[in-house]
Order: sequence, then structure tokens, then C-alpha cells
Amino acid sequence: MTSTNHYTALLPHTPHTAALAQDFISSVLSVWGIDGAESDCHETLSALLNQADPVARSTVQVSIERLPEGIVRIEITPGATQTRLGILGNRGP
Repeated sequence: MTSTNHYTALLPHTPHTAALAQDFISSVLSVWGIDGAESDCHETLSALLNQADPVARSTVQVSIERLPEGIVRIEITPGATQTRLGILGNRGP
């Protein structure tokens, strides 16, 4: 699912998943013009991925949503089967 305030990516669950997810999150934050939140988001993302690691799955869905009042929500779904990837880009206001 991709909209102005919600992006989702389906990533392979490999040793490089965290780096791919961090790049995805950084790209979305850049599209939204949110500066200075990357380190907090990357820490949250790493914690969520560490919790997902014991569940051996072939894919991980990473979602980021911009909520009112400057809140950013990150969600990790191990073993997701979504086939559409989020496309990054500015869709306007």
C-alpha cells in the first residue's frame, strides 16, 4: 500500500534486510521532508527486526506511516506475502 502518508516495501529476509529497510525508511523520511528523525527510526527498526528474527520467514514487510502531530509509525510484518512494492516519490501535498 502506498499513499502520501503511508509507504510499504516487501523485502527478502536476509542478513542485509536491516540495511535495506533503513535505506527505505531514510528515503521515505526524505520524501516527507523530515530531518533529524533517521537515527530514532533506525533504532526502532532494528529493535523490531531483532524481534522478528526468531521467526524464520522468507520475507519481511516494512511499513512507515506519517500520523498527525509529527508522529511516524513503523511496522514490521515477518512472512508477509504482499506482492506490490511501495514506490517512493512525491505525490504532491
